[in-house]
Amino acid sequence: MRLRYRIEMPTTGGHRYRVHCHLPDALPSQQLRLPAWIPGSYLIRDFARHIISLEARDSAATECAVTKTDKSTWQVSHAGGPLDLTWEVYAHDTSVRGAYLDAHWGFFNGSSLFLEPVSRSVSCIEIDIPPHDPTWRLATALQPVAVDAHGFGCYEADDYEALIDSPVLMGPMTHHAFEVAGVAHHLWMLESPAGADTGRLAADLARICRWQAGLFGSLPMDRYHFLLRLAAQGYGGLEHRASSALLAQRKTLPLVGEASVSDDYAELLGLCSHEYFHSWHVKRIRPAPLAGADLSMEAYTRQLWVFEGITSYYDELTLLRAGCVGPEQYLGRLARTLTRLWRTPGRFQQSVAESSFDAWIKLYKADEATPNHTVSYYTKGGVIALCLDLLLRRESAGAQSLDDVMRMLWTRHGASNEPVPEGGFEALVDSLGHATVSRSLRSWVYDRDELPVAELLRDFGVTLRWASARDARDTGGYGEPPQQRRQCDPGFRVRAVDQGLRVEWLAPGGAAERAGIACGDILVAVDRQRIEGEALERLLRLEADGRTLMVHGFRDDRLIRHELRLDAAPPDTCWLQLDEQGRTGLKGGLNWLGDSGSD
Repeated sequence: MRLRYRIEMPTTGGHRYRVHCHLPDALPSQQLRLPAWIPGSYLIRDFARHIISLEARDSAATECAVTKTDKSTWQVSHAGGPLDLTWEVYAHDTSVRGAYLDAHWGFFNGSSLFLEPVSRSVSCIEIDIPPHDPTWRLATALQPVAVDAHGFGCYEADDYEALIDSPVLMGPMTHHAFEVAGVAHHLWMLESPAGADTGRLAADLARICRWQAGLFGSLPMDRYHFLLRLAAQGYGGLEHRASSALLAQRKTLPLVGEASVSDDYAELLGLCSHEYFHSWHVKRIRPAPLAGADLSMEAYTRQLWVFEGITSYYDELTLLRAGCVGPEQYLGRLARTLTRLWRTPGRFQQSVAESSFDAWIKLYKADEATPNHTVSYYTKGGVIALCLDLLLRRESAGAQSLDDVMRMLWTRHGASNEPVPEGGFEALVDSLGHATVSRSLRSWVYDRDELPVAELLRDFGVTLRWASARDARDTGGYGEPPQQRRQCDPGFRVRAVDQGLRVEWLAPGGAAERAGIACGDILVAVDRQRIEGEALERLLRLEADGRTLMVHGFRDDRLIRHELRLDAAPPDTCWLQLDEQGRTGLKGGLNWLGDSGSD
């Protein structure tokens, strides 16, 4: 059966798409459903809540009764045969996971728009998207059939899974194309600022893609599209089989004539690197519980650390190996990752296996207590990948590394389309024959102990130092810790608001918690003097631990007063530096950092 959809944009001001669907051979009492979540983002989002209306007509144009049977499913009562359906979808989600439409641009994932006919075998799906605005272009990885110069027209998808795995971006866009291993790659940028060096981004992405293709030995797709929307605020990405949906701030783009790689630009490159790596590792090397999962309910796995954590490790390492950043900048960014992990008390409360399993109820539903009770399988998973890579290199005297494990994963599970069973990654590492590595990996994944990062980095000529933070913005980096640092710690993190400083987080058992301060409190004065962010930082650099401060604030418009006895500032900020062994290893190509692939 050939299924046809047609997308209309009747009014951009109302943020609505109108979708028509022709079903040539519908069942009597045909059911239609929309996914509740989108692959790659593990949270029930209930996309069906955005469907405004749904009507159905049979071959005689007679209206059929439509009944909603659950939150995401509708049933059409008719005699069977051809059925024409029309529905409207409210589209006001600016993230990479949903659908959006206004007078300036449009975007959608198929999981937000396309109702799926239940129990019908589909041989091909046709999608028609007529031109909307003469200044707009359309970008998607769907297979074009008959499209105009701006990309509007008719596309095809092999099945429903391919349909919802091919997002569409529309608007006035900048476009660059490049080839990797004979495969056409496209970079589409919506709302790129004047003066931005978009050509440099395309060139750097080409280097990133080539290095990752070399790691796995081949490309798994016959085309690829980076769909990048640039905005004043926002950040995120979502992987797809032949494309990635990306959101970044405009300031992350380099300017024409700018030679250095700013931290903002490195962040953008890392985001693109992360989603491209998923072309192999997630979209084709898949965890068994997520392969063919029912998108109406949760699919649980303890392996998300494997797929997101390892990808997080390689998204940054790729920048180094591809020659986009140097060893010092890579280590500086790694130091900030370690700081983020070490500032998460929840690493002692939850393993990465538990974090993976709880993704549906915790990762995307963070509150002020989340850092104290949970750990990110992205962050800790990435640091586990680092430790595994270094330990494999050490135990094999440089003969094996995590690169070899990734190639084995691709051969056994990606290229063969055989999903990875629970515990399959650990079993693959076992097959390398290093008992120490196998024992260590299981401990890192299933226990909650500290990771031996300093010891392993030292073996490769990298010195790790912990120091107290300079201020609230200090997250570490490359080199020596600064001399001017906090001497004491109030046990909270705050955010400036109009009324004062809002308490955003409390250290478990810390000074603020002992004093009775709570998250959400608005602090306005310390020792009877009005307080603001910079003044608080000066105080924390000058005061000694043990000093008691009189803190005034408001909780639900009630004046509160607390005696805050300051603790010593914790050494929770990471600084990494190459020692002489590390620099010698780099020159000789012996260090894991040395294989940069730069010209």
